[in-house]
Amino acid sequence: MHRETLTLYLFSSKTSATLTITATPAPPHSGGSTAVEPATVTAQEVLLYPNPSKGAINIKTAVAGTFYLYSLDGRELRQYPVTEGVTNITLPNELATGLYMGRYVGNDGNIALFKIAKQ
Repeated sequence: MHRETLTLYLFSSKTSATLTITATPAPPHSGGSTAVEPATVTAQEVLLYPNPSKGAINIKTAVAGTFYLYSLDGRELRQYPVTEGVTNITLPNELATGLYMGRYVGNDGNIALFKIAKQ
C-alpha cells in the first residue's frame, strides 16, 4: 500500500512543533477517496526571556542544544551551549541596540526561532 507523508514544522516565539500527516489511498471499491490517519503532534517548548533585553537572556528548555545569535542580514555572531533547564546567556558587549535573530537547535532535532530586541 502506497502512503504519502507531509511533515510541517511550526515555529513561534515560545514553542515549536512538528505536525506529520500520513495519507493512505482508499481501496478502489470506496470510490477512490483518500483516507487520512490521525495527525501526530509533538512539541518542545523553548522559552527565551526577557525580550527586549539589556544584555542578558535566559533560555528555558527541557532538552540541551545550541543557541545561535544572528544579525538581521544573516551573519552568525555567536553560538552558545544550552543545557536542560534555564541557561543564562550574556550577549556580546559590543552588540548595538537593535533587532537580532536567535535560533535554538535542540539535541533532539527541534528548532525554535526568535526575534530578539537588544535595548
